[in-house]
Amino acid sequence: MLSKNDNEIEMNKNLLLRIVQALCYFFKGLISVSIVGITILLIHFQFNRSSYDNWELEFKGSKLKIISNSEENPVYYFGGGNPVFNYHMDSKKSIKGFEPESKSFDNWKNGSLFFNYFKFLIVLILAYRIFHQISNIISSVKEFRTFHQINIVAFKKIGKYCLLIFFLSIFNFWRIGDYSRASISVYLTPILLSLLAFFLSEIFKEGRGIMLENELTI
Repeated sequence: MLSKNDNEIEMNKNLLLRIVQALCYFFKGLISVSIVGITILLIHFQFNRSSYDNWELEFKGSKLKIISNSEENPVYYFGGGNPVFNYHMDSKKSIKGFEPESKSFDNWKNGSLFFNYFKFLIVLILAYRIFHQISNIISSVKEFRTFHQINIVAFKKIGKYCLLIFFLSIFNFWRIGDYSRASISVYLTPILLSLLAFFLSEIFKEGRGIMLENELTI
């Protein structure tokens, strides 16, 4: 029989698992909405580019800003995080020297547009799959199947997904009007998460081996 303290620990553990699983569902929903949203924007952009002539892309190092020329003048930042390595080549330098180059959104060339769309789409799908695997692991733990083979496989899948995101984030290409930029950026976060996932997979594999040995002993 469990003591009062053991019951409290078990309740707190289950609460934490439910919170994490709820967050996984939330992020999966958010990613799904984002996929639909960027696809609708892409279609609308193809048929009505003039609606975006007040928007500009601005590059500065590894950062990207989308700027509106409207009265409210909102600014949206992309390219979050600081890469450990970044190198970019511009086909047209700014006249002001070190000032960032701004380009009209409606002049975005289709080759670059679809390259970035599919790249971002694949990253979102991989992120969705990562949260899906985490959710499956939590469900397994809640059902007292912590060291089940399915969790070992799930961590390996997460590691592979993070590796794919790492490689997808390396190369970037933009072409707007007569301006183009190609860049190489290396981010540590995806590769570190990948190594962590593979490490946890091995830990769970060892745990499963010990569990099976104990079952045979009993």
